[in-house]
Amino acid sequence: MTKKKTDVAISGDEISTVSAIEGYDLKALIADAGLGSEGLSAEDIAIPFIGILQGLSPQVTEGKEGFIEGARPSMFYNNVTGNTYEGRKTGILVVPAFYRKQWLVWMDRDSGGGLVDVYDNNSIMAETIKNDKGQNVIKSNTKLIVYETAQHFCLRLNLDTGETERVVISLKSTGLRANRKFNHAITSAKIPGHPNIAAPRFMFAYQATTFLEEKNGNSWWSPEFTRMKDPVSKPVYDEAKTYYEQVKSGNIKLSEETQADAGSASERVAEASDDEIPF
Repeated sequence: MTKKKTDVAISGDEISTVSAIEGYDLKALIADAGLGSEGLSAEDIAIPFIGILQGLSPQVTEGKEGFIEGARPSMFYNNVTGNTYEGRKTGILVVPAFYRKQWLVWMDRDSGGGLVDVYDNNSIMAETIKNDKGQNVIKSNTKLIVYETAQHFCLRLNLDTGETERVVISLKSTGLRANRKFNHAITSAKIPGHPNIAAPRFMFAYQATTFLEEKNGNSWWSPEFTRMKDPVSKPVYDEAKTYYEQVKSGNIKLSEETQADAGSASERVAEASDDEIPF
C-alpha cells in the first residue's frame, strides 16, 4: 500500500502542504506540475460559484431535481462540485484575490428566467426604471431586471487537507451590504508591523459564515466575513496573487454561460422579492 505523510499549515512561513509519497521523488513531481494540461484554456475549466442555500432552494427540497441529502438552509453550496459546507458556525475560509462589479440583466422568473446580458459598467442603469417591487427593470421591456452584482474571486482553503480551490462569491441586492463590509475589512487590513501600509487583498484569510435576515415577513440567509488574525502562508499568498493576475489580465473570465448556471439557483431560492435575496 502506498504510504503518504501530510503536514498542513495555513499561516506563517511553512508551506501549505508537504507530502512525501513512497516511490516518488517530490522534486521531480514538482518539476512535472501541470504536465498534460497544456491544451487547456480558461474556457475549459469551470470556476465554482459559492452560494448560500435558502429555504426553497432545490438542494434542500426533497423530490426536487438537484436535492442533496443532508443539505440545509444556511449552508454554503458549490455549484460545480455539489459540495455543501456548514454555514452558521464553522463556515468556510476564503482568501480574496480580485474584486469586480458587473451589472447583470436577468429575465424575471414568471417569464422563464435566465441571464440575458452582462455589463462591465453601470451604463445600462440609464435605461431602467423602478417597478412596484423596487427592482431596476428595463424601460422598454419591464420583464428584464438589472442587478448590480459584486464578484469576489477567492481561494477557498480546505482546513483538513491544506488544499485550495479557486471560487467566486457573487453578491447582489441585500448581499451588497455584506459586500461593503467585506471590502471594508479587506481594505482596512495593514501589513503586520506597518500600521500605515495597506495589505494586499490576498494577505489574509476570512471566515465566511451565514446569518438569518428578515424583512416584511420574508427571511433569508446572508453572509458575513471575519478577517483572520495572521497572514496566510507564503504559498497560499503566491497562489492567490497568481489568481489575481490571471483575472486582472483577462486570462480568466466568467462566461455568460457560467454566470447563468450559477445564477439559476438564485432565481428559484425563494418566493420573496428578488431584491431581498443576496445570491
